[in-house]
Amino acid sequence: MTNGHGIGIDRRLDIEWLDAVAGQVAAGASEPEIRSFLFRLLDGVVAGGNRRGTACYKTVGVLSRTWVNVAPTSRSLRDRGAKLLPTLDAEQRVALHWAMLTAAYPFFRDVSTSIGRLLSLQGDFTVGQLTRRVQEAWGDRSTVIRATQRIVRSMTQWGAIGETGTRGEYESREGLIPAPCSVSELLIEALLLGASI
Repeated sequence: MTNGHGIGIDRRLDIEWLDAVAGQVAAGASEPEIRSFLFRLLDGVVAGGNRRGTACYKTVGVLSRTWVNVAPTSRSLRDRGAKLLPTLDAEQRVALHWAMLTAAYPFFRDVSTSIGRLLSLQGDFTVGQLTRRVQEAWGDRSTVIRATQRIVRSMTQWGAIGETGTRGEYESREGLIPAPCSVSELLIEALLLGASI
């Protein structure tokens, strides 16, 4: 397992949920207010409600670790990202969330890196190819397979990658996600923070 850390991010995350939690942070809501807001937001969308151990509870946990309960080393990154949030368009917010997820989850960073390498080498990738690469670093566990699949589904929903039309095969989307210098700086910082975890 990479860096001795758990996977942590094993939920599909819709961009609207990331925007919502980031918006709450930017508005200065408290942690209990944000958790309550997220349970209401996901009610009827993700199963289980606020009962510990349910899919909804776990999804709220991942969203919170990304934007609310960040590591002490990531607080400055989060605070600067929250200030930038109102100035960014939808595509630029994807890059900001990417930075926050990279800082919070080494597994997300490793999956993203593997996707980038596969796309650079061959222009597309299958989930099987990606999973094999990720398992080399994180081990041959069923949780690695599921978490990798959910990250791919998230990135597809965000518009960062697209389906080719062949089941389980993905390609880069047309054009890159634009990121202003301020967000690019946060992405670089997130990579450095993630590498030091």
